[in-house]
Amino acid sequence: MPLLALFLLCFAFAKEPEAVTLVRVIDGDTIKIVENGRKVSVRLWGIDAPEMTQSFGKESRDFLHSRCAGARVAIVRKGKDKYRRILGIVFCNGENMNEALVRNGFAWAYLHKKYVPLMESARKQRRGLWRERNRVAPHLWRQKRG
Repeated sequence: MPLLALFLLCFAFAKEPEAVTLVRVIDGDTIKIVENGRKVSVRLWGIDAPEMTQSFGKESRDFLHSRCAGARVAIVRKGKDKYRRILGIVFCNGENMNEALVRNGFAWAYLHKKYVPLMESARKQRRGLWRERNRVAPHLWRQKRG
């Protein structure tokens, strides 16, 4: 199969963002939406924001809220997590919030995901949580808290 045909075939099956109603921002990597008349949680795929009681947790949530409150919200679904939350890429007014959180230093990128270069740039520029000396990745922080 020619390369162009393969590219067009992949493009034809790409997921389009699905418009949703935002109920609220829970924290820096979780939102609540209305789907089929029910409130459901969406976990932003590929990133991990600080917990609310962790340093930069509130700033991460406030950043996401400032970009998404009253905005047109859309999600590209990536599956479900072990807690049965929707995993997705969240767009607010067309901006990819997963990328924006990492780029601005309000979330870590999972090391095997496409957001790592954005995290490295934020770290080098000492943006957001990267200004702190003793920052702790959220997954390590959760392990210590039990």
